[in-house]
Amino acid sequence: MKNTVKILGISGSLRNNSSNTNILKTISDLLPERVDFTIFDQLHLIPPFNPGDEENHVVKSLKSVISFADGVIISTPEYAYGVPGVLKKRSRLDGFQR
Repeated sequence: MKNTVKILGISGSLRNNSSNTNILKTISDLLPERVDFTIFDQLHLIPPFNPGDEENHVVKSLKSVISFADGVIISTPEYAYGVPGVLKKRSRLDGFQR
């Protein structure tokens, strides 16, 4: 019996049809059948981090899908020698680490 591996893909680009999203789609096409690959497509709905704000439903959803994933692949454009702000803040503050 084959175990299913769950991989989450996150595109750091908010632009429709970006090369980063297309890379994730190509990865999805190349993976074996036993890999369940899902692309998180709601990054644009995540508000900027504010310590006093309550988490919105999209942040909770992202945390949930990360917690159930066996791995995460992030494809993101470079921004000022780093990753875009929304993705950077979320990765540090919202549980990308288990």
